[in-house]
Amino acid sequence: MIMAQPKPERISFDQVLKLVDQLTPIERRQLRQRLEFQSCDDEWNKLKQDLTEKRSTQGLPPPTDEDVQDEIDARRTPEELDALRREIQIGLKQLDEGKCVPAEQVLAKLRARADKRLEEWKANQ
Repeated sequence: MIMAQPKPERISFDQVLKLVDQLTPIERRQLRQRLEFQSCDDEWNKLKQDLTEKRSTQGLPPPTDEDVQDEIDARRTPEELDALRREIQIGLKQLDEGKCVPAEQVLAKLRARADKRLEEWKANQ
């Protein structure tokens, strides 16, 4: 029997930033990679809109960001996944060599992106 996963509680953006500050360098790299997947905003927004419409007609709640990411991953071919893994390895090597963006700059971009999405969300309410 499959047990339903409890819904995670919602946390504020400031709480997220505090959690990010506590990550190890490796965990920060993983987070950055995950966020860079989401930076393909055109593809992301189009797919999220398509999933929202599909779920709406089925009487389901709108998709979460995790649902959208799962759909993107499911649509990737094995070749695309291999290419993506190679790109990630290149990025990890660059990070190890010190060729990286300062955390403050990344966090500023994250804050700006979150502010933009919050404004978009408010406009749609």
